[in-house]
Amino acid sequence: MRYYNKERYIELVEEQAKGIDWFKENPKKWTELLSYQIVLSNHLFWLKREKFLVIIEKFLNNTIEFEQFEKEFSELWVETELQSHKEQQDGEVIKTIDPDPRSDSFCSRMTAIYRGFEIVEDEDWTKEEMKPFVESILIKLKSSAFNSEKSDVNSKENES
Repeated sequence: MRYYNKERYIELVEEQAKGIDWFKENPKKWTELLSYQIVLSNHLFWLKREKFLVIIEKFLNNTIEFEQFEKEFSELWVETELQSHKEQQDGEVIKTIDPDPRSDSFCSRMTAIYRGFEIVEDEDWTKEEMKPFVESILIKLKSSAFNSEKSDVNSKENES
């Protein structure tokens, strides 16, 4: 998982809420803020992983057609992205979240699938070419930390 300092993240969010534009005034702080937002997005998408995986597996198992897959997946992706964007700016919400290390890159992988729909729409891929792409992402998820247990440090934190 990327480096994550909850207190520093909250500090940057609070400063930004005062109207500071880190992108213009301090690109280094902007990059730092962005890195924390990525960690939080990964975690928020991770919390909905079961819903994403059910939709993906229905598509890969031919239980639903491409159009239904696109609809269901896109609705969940947009809902999660909007929630993520909102919660990334809320210091009170950030205080309550301890990102799961297994969530690393989960959002970007779901976003890759979501962007794949645009490639099909632009006719650069066929609907049939989307399936192996989605399957390759599922394989990457299953071979990554996705299936591993939380680290001992995080597990001990959750027990207290």
